Amino acid sequence: MLTLQVMNLHFEKLGEIARYQSLSMTRSYCGTGSFDLTLDPRLPNALALMPDAIVFPSGEPHKAFLIEDITLTRTKLQAKGCMLKGLAKRRVCVPPLTLPARLWQYNGAMEVWEEVTDPAAIREAITLGSLYQGFTKPADPTHGMLFLDMTELGAVYDWGTSLGLGGVVSDLQEAKLRSQYQNFGWDRFTGDAESALLHYAINNLISPEDPARAIPGLFAAANEHRGLNLPWQARFTKLESMLESIGEATGLGWDIRPDLTEQRLVFGAWEGVNRTTGTALCLMDEKNGNADQVTLKRTYTGSATTCYVGGSGEDENRFILSVGGTEEGLDRRELWAEAGSIDDAELLRLYGRNRLDAAAPKNTLTAELIDSGACRYGRDYDVGDLVVVRDSYGNSQTVRVAELTEIHENGKRSLRAAFGDAPITSSAVLSRTGSAAR
Repeated sequence: MLTLQVMNLHFEKLGEIARYQSLSMTRSYCGTGSFDLTLDPRLPNALALMPDAIVFPSGEPHKAFLIEDITLTRTKLQAKGCMLKGLAKRRVCVPPLTLPARLWQYNGAMEVWEEVTDPAAIREAITLGSLYQGFTKPADPTHGMLFLDMTELGAVYDWGTSLGLGGVVSDLQEAKLRSQYQNFGWDRFTGDAESALLHYAINNLISPEDPARAIPGLFAAANEHRGLNLPWQARFTKLESMLESIGEATGLGWDIRPDLTEQRLVFGAWEGVNRTTGTALCLMDEKNGNADQVTLKRTYTGSATTCYVGGSGEDENRFILSVGGTEEGLDRRELWAEAGSIDDAELLRLYGRNRLDAAAPKNTLTAELIDSGACRYGRDYDVGDLVVVRDSYGNSQTVRVAELTEIHENGKRSLRAAFGDAPITSSAVLSRTGSAAR
């Protein structure tokens, strides 16, 4: 039976759990996995299990899980959660603020106003009380004087609360408050997969524009620029869904792991090992006795081959593109996607391709793994690795270990793995279809 270490997010040890009734840990390469522990609450350190506690097997901090839910009775305590990277579930992808005002500095030597374009300087200027701000530049400027042109802020529209009626907000302070979340665009990034993962993690978890959104003690791992180069965009998309999409499209996973030495959390890319050839070969085979109940599942429910994407405009004047419309007849499966006010054809195509990628048919292999002999979990392969799986009909496939569930119960350990695409659940479908603001 595994001994579990329990600590809080400040790396303070809360105790050890050596006895329990059952333990199930699902690690996922691109998703956030799951954790389920059941024990008697009267056992030593059982009550240390609380929401936001970190739990991991002794000596294996890379298998860290975060407790989210607790159910407690007199004789039973059940703790449920996800992998530590489930912290990403607490954030959405908030795009950078479009600059709401223009900043000018008076050059006394040249007797001209010069525009300041540094975004940080503009945002800092908005918070200064001594700054001159208004809708027209001062007639009598002094050298070094800063003037914040509030024309755009002053044009913020108050839609009112009655039948959409309202008017222009002319009060500067009120305009600033109202404009705080009216100037968002899209957070777009094009580059390798690892850079994309780090981009959205840094912008929403590690060093966001709003300091209140930062996760304390979370740092970014060094960027090795691994993975495919693809364009991405997000606007209030669920962060975990965004990171999962990048991982599934590029084959590069992601994780948040505790650094016990430095006492910090580290977000980084997770690259599986190719174990399909040579001495590193890992073959899962029913005939070899290291796999059982190999099951292939092909899911076409909810899949699509053609996406109609709606951009800017309304009704018959709306900009609509068809993406991926090569299939015909019975092979054609269609979906509709709202892309908000986008009026760029290439961006609409990108949006449609991303939606089609998410709606592609899913091929999943599942198997009960027999953890003995060759190809043992943790020694010869891990989650994210590419392995060879052979079914009872002799069909071999090179697949990735997408998820692996480790179950400890009645003194025994059993393993269940999902290869290829992670199994689709109704909650995952709802998460993907309802994750973005349009």
